[in-house]
Amino acid sequence: MSMTRKLGAEFLGTFWLMFGGCGSAVLAAAVPDLGIGLAGASLAFGLTVLTMAYAVGHISGGHFNPAVTLGLWAGGRFPAGQIVPYWIARVAGAIAAGVTDEAAQRTYLRNLLLATAARGRRTALVAISLLVIVGLAAILVAAWRHGTSRREALAARRARELAVRLDVQNRFLELVTESQPVGLAVLEADQGVSWVNRALSALAGSDAAGLTGKPVANAFGPLPARVIDDAARQARAGQATVESTLNLAGPKGQAVVRAQFVPFGTEPTVDRVLLVAEEVTPVVEAREKRVRLMRQLVATLVKVIDRRDPFAADHSAWVSTVAQAIAEEMELEPSIVETVTIAGQLMNLGKILVPEAPLTRGGRLTEAELGQVRESLRMGADLVAGVEFDGPVAATLRQLHERWDDQGQPDGLRGDGILLPARIIAVANAFVGMVSPRSWRAGLAVGNAVDRLMTDRGQIFDPNVVLALANRVANRAAAAEWSRIGEPVGGA
Repeated sequence: MSMTRKLGAEFLGTFWLMFGGCGSAVLAAAVPDLGIGLAGASLAFGLTVLTMAYAVGHISGGHFNPAVTLGLWAGGRFPAGQIVPYWIARVAGAIAAGVTDEAAQRTYLRNLLLATAARGRRTALVAISLLVIVGLAAILVAAWRHGTSRREALAARRARELAVRLDVQNRFLELVTESQPVGLAVLEADQGVSWVNRALSALAGSDAAGLTGKPVANAFGPLPARVIDDAARQARAGQATVESTLNLAGPKGQAVVRAQFVPFGTEPTVDRVLLVAEEVTPVVEAREKRVRLMRQLVATLVKVIDRRDPFAADHSAWVSTVAQAIAEEMELEPSIVETVTIAGQLMNLGKILVPEAPLTRGGRLTEAELGQVRESLRMGADLVAGVEFDGPVAATLRQLHERWDDQGQPDGLRGDGILLPARIIAVANAFVGMVSPRSWRAGLAVGNAVDRLMTDRGQIFDPNVVLALANRVANRAAAAEWSRIGEPVGGA
């Protein structure tokens, strides 16, 4: 707002205050029979300030009094540089009001005397009072309508400006979200889909209109909906991001999707979840292909080992089978199950570096030959040290001869300091060795082998691993299957 308009508003407001307020007071005092009295004079001041506050208050602030300006400045709400101009405008307005008031009073008194002489004093006074009241009321109504219309116009203009800004923001957000390569969707508290972008619509084999406003099960299918609903509930309950994996049926078949569920909303109720979905099908397929190739390579190496040691044929395969069963009995993570499976198959890999004579000759081995066989475990760990497995396969092979009581080799590790896969394979290897027949002895019964392991638990073997094996034998009908150890895997 320009300074000229502010000063003009202060001039007009002060003029009206002095003219209407002071003029009424002077008129009531000079003409007692006028009818407005002290109450009318008091109301005159309030009405003049009220009308000007509505009329020009939004321009200058409606001070109309030097003390108001000084108080606002003292409170830090008015700039010091505008104090003097405001005061000058008010002084000018007051002078103009005084001159006008004096002239009006002289005219009024002269007309009053003439009117009293001609028509009667009381009638003239009543008429003039009514005219003054009607005039003030008209001015008040006009000021109120003017102020209201200006405020309505200002509110309408601000609403239009806000609508334009919101439209610009919405277009910007739409541009950003639709240009994202990842899928995005908003899930409401009732599990419905309130918004979805183009990328996620394409993954789901639909369009945004076909997904928006539908329950999750209708939008993505019943099986993915279970994962989505559970993850969204966890995100809302924990107020933290939850990650999961989905399988969505799209136009190109099943798509593997890595999903993040991010809670958001207005505090204190965070009831919405942003679903961020990224297709990882090529990555998963590449990993599965690598796993298949690795398993084929391991199976080939096992066959090579078995040909070099016919008396221990299929030993590593049985160790892998038993170790996998123990890991599953302990309800371990899939990565640990995979590690014990592969390490069990490769545990005799180092035998390819052992001379063939002690491996193919019947009878007991000498201490030197036993030392070569034990050393082959370490050499097997060295052979696979550079191979990239998902789990610690090489470290597991290196620790197979460690003992629970730290009396093992090569590092004298103790208890939980030994890798869990190594502790599992150590129990499986001892179990398979005891129940497998040899040229100089028959194999033990499965129950007897478990009893011996129970005797050595807490000294040689991890007690929990031995108990898992015993439970598998007792409650999972593994005894019948494992009584075939010593026969070719898959044979009769």
